[in-house]
Amino acid sequence: MPLGVVWSMFGETVMLLSVGIAFFIVTFFLHQMSMKALTIQFENWKAEVEPPQIAEIKDELLDLVEDVIGNMQPPNAGDHFVGMMAQVAQFWAMRKFNIDPQTMMPRQIAEPEEIIEQFMD
Repeated sequence: MPLGVVWSMFGETVMLLSVGIAFFIVTFFLHQMSMKALTIQFENWKAEVEPPQIAEIKDELLDLVEDVIGNMQPPNAGDHFVGMMAQVAQFWAMRKFNIDPQTMMPRQIAEPEEIIEQFMD
């Protein structure tokens, strides 16, 4: 190769390398500036916000617990009836799909045709 072609390739390589280094330096500088700004903003925020007092948190939690317990009601007959019906529905579904209630797994592996037949019934 002629010397002019080699020198031009070398010049392009140096130019690309210098642009890459300049890009890295600018990016690093911008990152440092944003980190300094974020640190200053955090320090200002930390100075403005006072930490909560433990007594205030305790009082709020006690008020919340009293409110929840105060609004609780004993179950009525309707609640017991709905619970009974849910148990019957669960028993029916387990028998329908042949599920063992202790392991909550199918008792036997069913073939796809059997599964389709179960849904068609």
